[in-house]
Amino acid sequence: MELFKKEQYYNKKQQLCYTSIYQKYYDNPPVWVALELMSYGTFVMFVEHYYSDVFFNKDNFKMSNELLKFAKNIRNKSAHSSPLILFIKPGKAINPFLKEQNKNYIKLSESQLRVKRIHDIFATFLLHKTYCSHGVQENKKEMLNDYKIRLHRTKDYYSSNIDIKRFFTAINILIDKLYQY
Repeated sequence: MELFKKEQYYNKKQQLCYTSIYQKYYDNPPVWVALELMSYGTFVMFVEHYYSDVFFNKDNFKMSNELLKFAKNIRNKSAHSSPLILFIKPGKAINPFLKEQNKNYIKLSESQLRVKRIHDIFATFLLHKTYCSHGVQENKKEMLNDYKIRLHRTKDYYSSNIDIKRFFTAINILIDKLYQY
């Protein structure tokens, strides 16, 4: 099973060995083990498959089905130390589900929502707001407010660049609308 590939290793004598999780759960893994071992990309594919082929609890998975692939973009940028502020010109595509969420509550401008990084950060924030506990949200709320303070401290650096200004204005709107209650 591909899922357990990382749970196999060779010892010093070049003998194939297995971790305890592999030995205990290989034949019949519970869902939590599968989720623990999946890569983020595999998890996204799992949710998309579940949403399209399973009809139990479908409403609870609509948002994750629509938005996880965009959160994955932010995760990959972060994991590989790629700056989010590169390539922040407005593009063409907007996810219809995200556009509807924006229209109903957040109200970013269309040019802001067409910036892929803003679009993907918005998706990540919505997923966080929907699926994370209140305690986790409170913790991140404090961290995001500290970020806003740092951001405003250096406002003069980017005040003449429309793209950077658009990006940071959108980030401020997202933080204010999603994390102020």
